[in-house]
Amino acid sequence: MTGEQVKTRIEALREQFGDEIYTKTKWEGRQTDWLIQWFANFLDSAQGVSIPMTFTVGGNLVSGFLISEADYFEQLASDFSAALPQAAKAAGEELIKALQPQPAIDEHSQPACQFVHLKSAQVFGASSQPVPMSGALWRGKISSVEGFNLGSLSQD
Repeated sequence: MTGEQVKTRIEALREQFGDEIYTKTKWEGRQTDWLIQWFANFLDSAQGVSIPMTFTVGGNLVSGFLISEADYFEQLASDFSAALPQAAKAAGEELIKALQPQPAIDEHSQPACQFVHLKSAQVFGASSQPVPMSGALWRGKISSVEGFNLGSLSQD
């Protein structure tokens, strides 16, 4: 490579890394398991479907049913709205509208999934006992997942 070709390559890299979206999805995304992204994308296209999965995150096991982002936000908004006093129900309705997924203009321009969503989630720490919570929703960064397996754990 000549000095000019090296300079051009360096300039191209600077331009790419100057683009925040490129940096997040193409470079930092290299830390993201493509198979977990595939599962998340599959569920996003098949709403209402869930798959039992267990993730290792930060030395803990997080187990539950993998669901679509839309299903997660629908349940989150519903739970939030139900917890509000009657006088604040309008705020809950606003949240439900705000969390509605926006359809992609072009499926190829859709960014890669960065999060996984679980329902009926349980977190198991070093004691192997689940952290007390019932029917919890859980959202985690795919790039933080250290490992996974199909199937969920039970507290039995």
